[in-house]
This record gives sequence, C-alpha cells and structure tokens, in this order.
Amino acid sequence: TTVAELQMWAMRVVSDKSLYRPCPKTGELMPAVAVDTENSGAEGPSGLDTRVVNGKAQIVTAGLCLSADGIEGLYVPLNHEDGNNLPLAAVVEVLQPLFDRSFLLFFNSKYDREVLIHACGFTLRPYPYFEDVQASAMVPEPSTGPLSLGDATAALRSGGVTRHHHELHLVAA
Repeated sequence: TTVAELQMWAMRVVSDKSLYRPCPKTGELMPAVAVDTENSGAEGPSGLDTRVVNGKAQIVTAGLCLSADGIEGLYVPLNHEDGNNLPLAAVVEVLQPLFDRSFLLFFNSKYDREVLIHACGFTLRPYPYFEDVQASAMVPEPSTGPLSLGDATAALRSGGVTRHHHELHLVAA
C-alpha cells in the first residue's frame, strides 16, 4: 500500500454513496468503516500496554486494517522491520477526514481506540459514532454467534444491522 493508494481508497469510500448507511443511533448517512490495529509493545497485566508514559505511547502500531464493505480490505503498514512502511503523519492526514465522517466498527473498541489516539495521533469521535462488535456479541441473542468485523461491516452495508443494543454505551471507550 502506498500513500496514493490509501488516498484513492479513502476518496472512494467517501464518494461511493452505496457504502453509506444510517448511523444506528443518529440516523445520519455515513460510510461504515471497520478498523483494526496490529501492534507490538510492552505487555501489561491485561495485554499490550496502551498507556502513555512521559509523553510516549508504550506500544508500537505495526499497521492498520481497514474495510468499508466487509469483503475487501486494505492493510496500511506503519512499523514493519522490512522498512516498507507508510509515514504515520501521512496516514493520519489521509484517514482523519474519513474517520471524522464515518461510523467506525471495532472488534475491541476500548483497545483499538486508545492505540489510534495515543500511539497514532488520531482524533476519534465519541459514541454513538462507533460500535464494538465484540461487545455486541456479548449481548445474548439466541441463534446467533459473535460478529466479526467483516460480518458487521457487511451487515451495515446491507442495511441489516442485527446487533446494535442501547447497552453498548456502557462499554464505549
């Protein structure tokens, strides 16, 4: 992935109205984008340490995984040993406007939002402009299993959001 490819992808997501769906809570039409962070760093008691110590995040973001349709994805390398990385500042510059106008889907919003904010420098909108599909999967619904990010993005894209619960605000980051 290059910065130019990332820009083209982000512009396609914003301009392709077929990817727009109503935000489950506000009804606003916006793109739905699944976001996942790939990381390494200090191990804390509950996994990778996302704290900021002396102004420096204690985690290294290897890359970002993005999908707007639940079918195709885009991987953005940030800190790979082979050096084939995109500059973080350029990635934030390209993706920040997309994130500012999208409904974001996370598998673990508490963790991924902290990484995006503290380790990458993104500004993210508060709930209700994101959903944690892992938390959604914990709300009992007989006959259905956990949603993956791809399933959740595809459900939003098709207009068939099956797992948005008012209790999610209790776990929102």
